[in-house]
This record gives sequence, structure tokens and C-alpha cells, in this order.
Amino acid sequence: MTPLKLRIRLADWRDWKEIQALRQLLPRPFDGGLYELLHWPIYHVHYAMPIDSDVVVGFSSVMLAADGEAEDVGTIVAPDYRRQGIASQLRLT
Repeated sequence: MTPLKLRIRLADWRDWKEIQALRQLLPRPFDGGLYELLHWPIYHVHYAMPIDSDVVVGFSSVMLAADGEAEDVGTIVAPDYRRQGIASQLRLT
């Protein structure tokens, strides 16, 4: 299967509604509160939209440590867009 062509960019506080909507898809709590994910400099959140749409279909968050290491704290893809390589593309970013 050919991966979906995406626009991936760094999220910020203006993206809170889209990010929160995706977070609510999980049956368990997501690491990090919404405020922390979008405001604290130790977190980097990237989100993905298909090139031909403005719909946010997934996001990935990493926590950056002082020593330069990064830890994946979670990736979420909307159910209608799963199994299209979106999570892999987000993690590569």
C-alpha cells in the first residue's frame, strides 16, 4: 500500500481542539496533559493532515531530555486513517 501523502508540522497552542479530539479516541489516558504538550518546551508535538485537506488525522509527541535524547510519549491516528503509514511518517519526523 502506498503511504498517504501528508503535511506534517509542529503543533502549538492554536491546535488544541484538534489534538484534544484525537486524544479522546484512546481508551486510556495519554501521557502528558494537553497544556503541557502544547506549551512546555520539553515536548514536541507534530500533527499530520492529508495534502488535499485541512483535517488533522494524527499526531505524535516526544519529550526532549536535557542530554539530547527524545522519548516517544504517544502517537494517535484517527480510526478512518489507520493502516496507511501515518504513524510511521509522524515518528520519522
